Amino acid sequence: MTADFYRRYLRIYDRTLLNELSGISKIEYFRKGEKIINAGEEQHKIFLLKDGIVRGYLINPEGRDFTDCFGFQPGSPVMGCTRLDLPAQLNIQALNRVSVLSIPVGDFWDLADVYPEVVKIYNDYLIRSLEEHFEYGIVRSTLNAGEKYSWFAVRYPYLLERVSHKHIASFLGMTPQTFSKERTKFLREKAAAE
Repeated sequence: MTADFYRRYLRIYDRTLLNELSGISKIEYFRKGEKIINAGEEQHKIFLLKDGIVRGYLINPEGRDFTDCFGFQPGSPVMGCTRLDLPAQLNIQALNRVSVLSIPVGDFWDLADVYPEVVKIYNDYLIRSLEEHFEYGIVRSTLNAGEKYSWFAVRYPYLLERVSHKHIASFLGMTPQTFSKERTKFLREKAAAE
């Protein structure tokens, strides 16, 4: 079952590598609302999402949280930062029941020394994360509230009915009230166009 996951989502086909990955991987479960990673703590495991939705968030000095990202696609890394040798920069929270495959960081680096495809997968994840955060930065800093909502509705339709609107509003840099207003406006315009 674990080998099938790696084949399907990470496109690993080398049987020896699949066996080694399966041997060091464990399935872990997290309840809705449970923290998976705490900001400031060293990361000892790499988590790959099997099922569920997670969010990465920061807490500002006033104690308010700010949603930085969402994870919902199987095979996506669930990490508190991009470098495994640094303490986590984000808190990661399960937004529903979440299952992950966990791999000890030390074992991951041992495999990376032997299998170039492991390094390639890691680098691909880093590039994808950079691209997504760059896109999000542009959206957040250049679009008005209605355009932000429309972007999110097109880019992440799956999340609109599965994630708290408070978290989505925070992700988009708007108040829950503004989010609600833009949602109503978007749905009304969508209904009129149909």
